[in-house]
Amino acid sequence: MAVQAVVAPETALLKQRRSATLDALLFENGRADKIRAVLEEQHAHIIDAPGGVANILASRNYPWYKHTWFRDSCKGALHLIEFAAFVEKWGLEDSFKNGMMYIHNDLPKIIRTMWRALDFFYGKDKSAEAVDITKIESRRGRNHVLTRFDVTSSNGSISLADPDIDQPSELRSWIMQYDATPLVMLATKNYLEHYGSEKINDVIPLIKKLLPNLASYMQNFHTTPCADAWEQYYFYGTENVADSKKTIGKTIDSYSVAAAYHGVKSARRISTLLDVEMPPNINESEIEQFLATYFVMPPENGKKTILNKSKIEYGDTIGSIDSAAIEVMRLFSPSTAIDSEVAENTLKCIEEELLGKNVLPIRYRFFGRYSHIKDTYFYGGRWFPNGLELAMLYTQRSEFSKAKTIIEYVEHRINSNGSIPEQEIIDPSSPDDDPQRYLEKNGGIPITCLWWSETAYLGAIGSYLDKTTSSTIQYK
Repeated sequence: MAVQAVVAPETALLKQRRSATLDALLFENGRADKIRAVLEEQHAHIIDAPGGVANILASRNYPWYKHTWFRDSCKGALHLIEFAAFVEKWGLEDSFKNGMMYIHNDLPKIIRTMWRALDFFYGKDKSAEAVDITKIESRRGRNHVLTRFDVTSSNGSISLADPDIDQPSELRSWIMQYDATPLVMLATKNYLEHYGSEKINDVIPLIKKLLPNLASYMQNFHTTPCADAWEQYYFYGTENVADSKKTIGKTIDSYSVAAAYHGVKSARRISTLLDVEMPPNINESEIEQFLATYFVMPPENGKKTILNKSKIEYGDTIGSIDSAAIEVMRLFSPSTAIDSEVAENTLKCIEEELLGKNVLPIRYRFFGRYSHIKDTYFYGGRWFPNGLELAMLYTQRSEFSKAKTIIEYVEHRINSNGSIPEQEIIDPSSPDDDPQRYLEKNGGIPITCLWWSETAYLGAIGSYLDKTTSSTIQYK
């Protein structure tokens, strides 16, 4: 099942060119040492527990992030697979020996942990009201895969994170997000295609058991609101609950819909790899059509058609752009909904509205009557993982100069221990507005350590070195 890198027969001259090109890139600005430092630091986020699972700490030094997130963990796994593929393709195992040992040992733990957590959140049969999207019960956190959890160090069991104990009873909780399950599907699919099932054989029966229900879950809820990639809603309405009105989030986001699209697609691929029968109603094209109908349009009069960020449930699309659209285009790739023209327009909008004259993007921007909505988290600073995801998209598009600018910018900001920040406060979205006083409470500094940032650097540098080396050799 494992995918082998295909390498054309090499002449001595080609080997010499390859070695010279890679050496120059690896030792430019001490890059190889930076990579090794990041490999060490990212591994320190993975805290082993019994049963071959682990706590994958989103941050090692920010208390609110000392939990395991589906999103960060799965994106991290995807990045590590990308970096490992680069190292294996170019025969660099000896150069990054410790780092590769970490990756090969940690990836099975990550996949295993994600499926144990899916079983915790969605392993039991749900009532008819819980899956009927017209019913109040379908909005409660307990009927969804919530975005973060803890792994108990003594026995490896999965539990709610301590601060989230009330979230299962909440309507449209801030940790009720639909990207969790799809990202597990994508990470698992990529892992199986690259490494096979041998190291995760113990969890394969669980995957087979859960896969049909989780595919139905993604299909069923893709037209309903959830918190977005940033754990937020942008429009609120009321629901009648026990003779009182409850305010709940009412926005649907293109990132979440696109994640469900690719989650169903990945689930079908896993079903083929593991010989699992899927429900007959599983059809990702229906989800892609919803995305195309409600999110692909001009954000304002006179503007070009883009992938907008948000729409109101049973209401209008909100003119908006989200840096998460980078991952929609790079990871989820709903190519029918987002054709080449829409993709170009969306990327141009990201560059103009979220980057401007800076190297890293802010997270999102709203237009027109909703332009008052600003990112106020740490003043709405510029995010390292989003910038590195953009570098990966540029590399995918062979825009190497743009990718290099971001990668080198980040490399100059890697901390001495190999950690990479979440954000920096440069030309922020809301320079005078941090209502929750996040920056002040964190000692006046942004979050300086984020596993998503660290693994995104490894994914970005691996894909960049791979494609630039191949391109350089090809045209010499």
